[in-house]
Amino acid sequence: MLEKITLIIPGRPVPMVRMTRRGKYVKPRAQQYLDYLNAIAGYCYTVRPRPLLWDNISVDAAVYLPEGRRGDLDNYLKAFLDGLQRGGVFTDDKIVTEARVKIIPCPRGREKAEITIRKIG
Repeated sequence: MLEKITLIIPGRPVPMVRMTRRGKYVKPRAQQYLDYLNAIAGYCYTVRPRPLLWDNISVDAAVYLPEGRRGDLDNYLKAFLDGLQRGGVFTDDKIVTEARVKIIPCPRGREKAEITIRKIG
């Protein structure tokens, strides 16, 4: 039985941004975030078409960014969970009971996100 999934999403990770109903159509950062969610979802559909039926999961994420670039860790996590849910990996992110995110420096042009999902118990 599958107990662990690792996804490597190429490209610069985009943290969650706050949006209003109107803002998501007019603010460039909001549109960039929504595009990133769609990219995660599209990647998920290519590598894992069925949703996980686990009750408790752990998510470990590594955010690879160029030296000096940062963002709020919790906003990266929210983006990953939203993208994974949109991609059908799970139906509700309430099943995530553990999470860890770290930022790792990398050369410019090699940005990516590495997300590992594990079953707990």
